[in-house]
Parts: sequence; structure tokens; C-alpha cells
Amino acid sequence: MPARENQKIDTPKEKITGKKHIRSANRSQVEYITRSLDQLIPEDHRVRDVWEYVCSLDLRKFYEDIRVPEGGQGPATADPKVLLALWLFALLEGVSSARQIDRLCREHQAYIWLCGGMSINYHTLSSFCNIHGTKFRVLLQESIALLWKSGQFSPEEVAQDGTRVKANAGGGSLRTEKTLTRYLDEANQYLDKLEKEHKENPSASTMREKTARERAARDRKVRVQQAITEMAEYKSQKVKTAKQNHHKLTSKDLDKMRTSTTDPECRKMKMGDGGFRAAYNVQFATSSDKKVILGVDVVNTLDPGTVNALIQNVHENLGEAGCNKFPKRWLADSAYANKTDTADVEANFPDTTLYSPPTGNGKADALSPRKSDTPAMKRLRERMSTEESQIIYKNRGSTAEFANAVAKNRGMTEFKVRGIKKVKNMAMLYAVVHNMAILFSLIL
Repeated sequence: MPARENQKIDTPKEKITGKKHIRSANRSQVEYITRSLDQLIPEDHRVRDVWEYVCSLDLRKFYEDIRVPEGGQGPATADPKVLLALWLFALLEGVSSARQIDRLCREHQAYIWLCGGMSINYHTLSSFCNIHGTKFRVLLQESIALLWKSGQFSPEEVAQDGTRVKANAGGGSLRTEKTLTRYLDEANQYLDKLEKEHKENPSASTMREKTARERAARDRKVRVQQAITEMAEYKSQKVKTAKQNHHKLTSKDLDKMRTSTTDPECRKMKMGDGGFRAAYNVQFATSSDKKVILGVDVVNTLDPGTVNALIQNVHENLGEAGCNKFPKRWLADSAYANKTDTADVEANFPDTTLYSPPTGNGKADALSPRKSDTPAMKRLRERMSTEESQIIYKNRGSTAEFANAVAKNRGMTEFKVRGIKKVKNMAMLYAVVHNMAILFSLIL
């Protein structure tokens, strides 16, 4: 049939030739975008919540340490409020390294927004944690006070548990006392050699090279000396613990003990995966109601012997927070069920009842009284044998283990700082972030 006049004929796509009309990305295009820092972040971004939280805190003690008056000589001091907000937001996001925060302050919009045009480096961030450690406990007390005044939790039942966190030291840095003594002799000999070389031929090396070599040698000598000092304390603790547990400790056992030349205050500990590493033992006291962390402690020993100090810590924190209630039930695992801890808790805190299941020795049932038991230990066994106590004790796992797991999910798997004092500062900040996140979930 002949085609009609003016009839449209479809042309197959594969027959179309020529360049396709497509819009594409051109990242070399120079554009000038006018917007404020505040427009970088959405209104519902949680970095704004962190900033509002920090602004609600009483930070007068942080400003008291600033010695340069306004208009005086010297560079202006970085605002402690900004530094604190950077650390809290970073830990909330799982970032625990000052160097990494430094990089994010140049690359990530949320951190750029917090800085507000300030230039922040990792030295400033690291120093902030080191010099303000005692004030972090005040921040923890304020975080407790905010939750308490909002009527969100009750501290009557508290669970304690320790979690071992890897120290900033490798297993290869652990040395015996014999090896440490040899290292100290070598360090002294090397320093004497440097001094002798400089006297015989002052022009053999530049002053900068000599100073650097001497500084490195002296730093190593100081670390070895600290490790030897810690070794003496470590052995004393080991002997005391062995005596309490009726374990025989031979001279060979003492000779095998090791301390680290990198971080002398850490200890070799058995971790959750069954391996042994240089680590610290972080103790959290958490309320069963709403999982609020009420107390923090860091030790380089095992769990026994820590419960009395942590209860005292919690009482002080609650008192400073204006809370008129104190723990009536203290839940802890079997590591805390020993004669010393049970007696101390009853003597020092008569209004607090310890719920901790004793362990068996293979000869007798764990809940059966023994001749060697103290009166407090007998009462603990009797108490834990009741069905009511076992029901109460079930709250421990979902409370204490929860706080530990959340902290590790936020990066508390390895400390980036060295020394028990600095480690405790970081653990305290993790607790503040934990309570801040709970406040956000309950109120905001």
C-alpha cells in the first residue's frame, strides 16, 4: 500500500548518528559558593545536640586555668568549650585519636562547623585531655545531675564490671627485671660514650645531632627506670594477692614477671579472646535503670579489691550531683565475691547490699558455708542461695555488659595514650559521652 502524504516514519535508535546530548560532571569547573559555616550542617544533625549539651555545662573551672588576659601578650588560647565538644562528638562517632580529630577538623563538615573557623591541631587536643583530667570527673557528675533532675533514672541498683582494654604498648615491650637491668646499664654506657665522644672531638657531629641522640638515650633510660620501679610494685601486689588466695608463689614465678618499657604502668592481662596483652582494667558502675554510668575507675590489677573504692566513688558523684538516693543493691560478678571485699562493703556501706555469686573450689558447693568464711562471706552465701537474690542478680549482665559493649563500639578497644592517669582521663570521657547519649535518647 502506498504511504500516505506527510505520514511520520519512526527511525530505529541504532541508526541515529552523531554525539549524544548528555549532561556530565565537570569537577574542574571553578565555582564560588556563598554560604555560612552554619549552613554546612542540617538542622537535625547530632553535632548540634553535642554543642548545645556542652553549652549547658558549667565550664568555669576550665577557664580558670587560662593565664593570658584579654589584650595581653601571647597567642589567644583555644576555647575549652570547642575542644571539649570536639572530643565528645569524636568519641560519640568512634574516633579516639587526637591526630585523627585534627585531620577531620580540616575534612569533615561537622568538625569544621564545631571549630567555627578556629585552627585546631592534635597537640592542643592531646594537651586538653592531659591537663584537665581532674575536671572530667566534674563533667561526669554534671551528666549524672542532668539525668537525675530530669527524673529519668534511679540509682538504687548499680552493676559493676571490669573490661580489659589494650594499652598503647606491644607485647614485645614486656621485659623481665633481669632484662630491664641490662637495658639500664646499656643506656648509661651509651650516654657516657656520647659524652666522651663530644669531649674528645666536639666537631664530630653537629650540636643538633648530639642533642637529639642524647635526648633519645635519656628518654629510653627514664622509661627503663620507670619499668624497674613498676616491677617492684607489681611483685609486691602479686605476693599480696597470692597470700590472700593461698597460692604458692616461687622465685621462678617472680623472675618471669614482666613490665613494659613503652608504658610501664600497664600490665600483662588475659583478654576476652583468650590472648594475653599489655592492658588496663577499666571499671564502670552502671545503674540498672536507664544504664547511666555513675562511677569510673582504672586499675592495673584484676577485679578483686576494686568494689569498695568504686562504691565510694559513686557515693561522691551522686552527692555532688545533688542526688538524695544511693545504691541499695550492688551487683557484681563472682570475681568480687571474696572475703576482703564483702567485709569492706558491709563495714563501710551498711545500707548497700552486695549481690555477687561465690565460686566453688571443686570440693564444696559455692553456696555452702565454710569454716574459713568470715561473717560477711557467710551472709553473702546465704543471700545468693535464695531465689529472690538470683532474680535480682540477673540484671547485672544486661546492665554492666551493656555499658562495656557500648564503650567498645565507640572505640574503647585500645587506648592511644600511655600512663594510668591519662588512660583514666579517656575512660572518664567515654562515660560522659555514654551519659550524654542516654540523655539525647530520653529527652531530645
